[in-house]
Amino acid sequence: MKRRVLMAAGLSTGVSFLISRHSQAQTGTLNLYSARHYNTDEALYGNFADLSGIKINRIDAEPDPLVERLKAEGDKSP
Repeated sequence: MKRRVLMAAGLSTGVSFLISRHSQAQTGTLNLYSARHYNTDEALYGNFADLSGIKINRIDAEPDPLVERLKAEGDKSP
């Protein structure tokens, strides 16, 4: 239960940060690297897109490949 609360808090903090940065978004698209595979996330992402006007481009994979991809992309990570 504690893990769920921490994950929810972290996610809501991240979403809040992204919404506050919306005015600085150049393309209106957010690339979301995620290892989460929960149906409830679809509603969360949809609500975020509706409220912020930012389209979400999900990049789903297992955690280790995501980390390797981010390392390889470095500063050029979209």
